[in-house]
This record gives sequence, C-alpha cells and structure tokens, in this order.
Amino acid sequence: MARIGRGRRGCDAIRGIPNRRSSSPTRKHLAPPQRAGDQNGIVAALRRLGTDESIIKDKSAIIVFYAGHGASSPKPAEWEDWATSGGQLEMLCPVDMGELNEANQEIEGIPDRTISALLDEISQEKGNNIVRLVVVP
Repeated sequence: MARIGRGRRGCDAIRGIPNRRSSSPTRKHLAPPQRAGDQNGIVAALRRLGTDESIIKDKSAIIVFYAGHGASSPKPAEWEDWATSGGQLEMLCPVDMGELNEANQEIEGIPDRTISALLDEISQEKGNNIVRLVVVP
C-alpha cells in the first residue's frame, strides 16, 4: 500500500486513486473552496456531495479525504442517545477552530456525530459507496 501523506500531497495522491483503480462512471473531484479547511467549508463540501447531479446514485464511488488534526472531548450530557467509547466524542479540528464567528461565539470542532449525519445524508441521496479516509498527525 502506498503512503498517502498529509495535506496537499495526500490530497493529490487520493485524487489519482479513482482514475487508476475504479470502474466508477464518475471521475470528478470536488474542488475545495478558498478556505476549505474551515468549519463552514468542510460542512458545505460534504453537503454538496449529496446534491451533486454528476454523482450517480449507487454507481459512483465517493472518497472523502481529511488530512488535519482531530481531538476528543467529553460527550455532552444531552447526547444520551449517542453511544461513545468511554464517554468521549471525537471531532475534526477545522483551521478556524478557536476563532470567533459572526455571532462572537467560539468556533468548535466538528463532532463525529455531525460527520456521521452528513455521511448518512450523502448515502441516502447517492448510495453507500462511500470511503472516508482521515489522516491525523
């Protein structure tokens, strides 16, 4: 298995995989927005996958690649229905984590629960041929 790497090099390596090894009819890559690594950019990019008409339901392969930092945090008490390992949730750390948003609130990480819900939305619209690759230092 080839080393993927992190950051831009990892992303470039992942982009080549479907073209070499997949029989998927769609060979399109989602170009990241200017600040693709910020919280809004990550969520928006995942939402676009569910509405992209060039992705053919149950035929196209979808590869979601994230290279960055992750963290864990105690699960909020109100998440009673969310099973976690050791009472912890895991999250992706967007580049703007810790900054203040327009409402002057601190931007937090993206919880695994949110990522799971977004991937579920994609699978409902496009099928479950989804691979999620997460590379964290």
